[in-house]
Amino acid sequence: MRGAQTEEEFKRVLEVVEKLELRPAIPAILPRLTDPRPRFRAIAVSTLTNLRVRETAPRLLPLLEDEESEVRKAAAQALRDFNAIEHVPAISALLDHKIPGVRSQAARLLSHLHAKEWIPRVVLLLQDPSDEVRAKAVTALVKFDARDRFPEIASLLRESDHWNRSTGARALGRLGAREFVDDLSAHLNDPEKSVRVHAADSLARLESPVGIATLLETPPFRWRNLYGSLNALRRPDLWRRLSETRLEKTLEMTSDELVGWISERSYLILEIPDSATRREKFWRKKTHRILHRHGLASVLEVLEEVVESSPYEFILESDRVRFVRSVEAHAFWKEWAVSRSDKER
Repeated sequence: MRGAQTEEEFKRVLEVVEKLELRPAIPAILPRLTDPRPRFRAIAVSTLTNLRVRETAPRLLPLLEDEESEVRKAAAQALRDFNAIEHVPAISALLDHKIPGVRSQAARLLSHLHAKEWIPRVVLLLQDPSDEVRAKAVTALVKFDARDRFPEIASLLRESDHWNRSTGARALGRLGAREFVDDLSAHLNDPEKSVRVHAADSLARLESPVGIATLLETPPFRWRNLYGSLNALRRPDLWRRLSETRLEKTLEMTSDELVGWISERSYLILEIPDSATRREKFWRKKTHRILHRHGLASVLEVLEEVVESSPYEFILESDRVRFVRSVEAHAFWKEWAVSRSDKER
């Protein structure tokens, strides 16, 4: 460990430590948490997370205030994975931190730790001077499932900053705010494409078809996991069932175990393309960490996180979940939209 002088050398050493689960190396890793080089601090935190060294949680708390966002993010990820609920008071104090990135990270971390007693304080961040903080506050409220805060979230649709309008539109769909369908429909004509797309996505989740064309006119290579919400229109009963089927917290699970675990609770077959499991290792890389991040999550949330930022989308069938490439999904949904339109004539 001491011989690792460069970032690449340090990273390679810790990859070996993780692969072989060399827990005796932990005492040599801990001093790197205060290394003057940000990347060394971040890599050390990630290794401790992957080795599940929960007892280091108190030493990670100061890193939530690190000057480098990469280090803050790694520390927050660790505390989420460790389910460090005993440190909620210390984390909540960071909601008033002078650095916007620290405030936003604290809000998100509290939501992942299900510290719902802090919802009123997170709501106040919707008025924060920082665009980033306001957006992350909404993300946190979605994770909190704060359905009693619709008016505050909907107020973002009226802001001049398109990032906030986009975030507000996205949140209303995920919180099931059906009373705001008209407001979202109005934003299908927003000057910013990101706002239009998120409004259309939310409308589909709320089982309103008015945004179908907006979603399908967006190329599949630019947006990832873009068309999944159309499942709510094609298979509404199944979509609702998957969103209501909660998964208990699980700390660790192999990919094959996870497939069986989701299938058992959803009563669906998970149809994963061979290319995803063999050549790209998409499924194996993505799913191993999902259950570390999720506490009480729905089957639908887990499926959406599986395909997030990947070249795949999922299509719900009566007895299975099909994972297909984004290009194939786009073609499938375009054909479905035409067929749907023909039936309505």
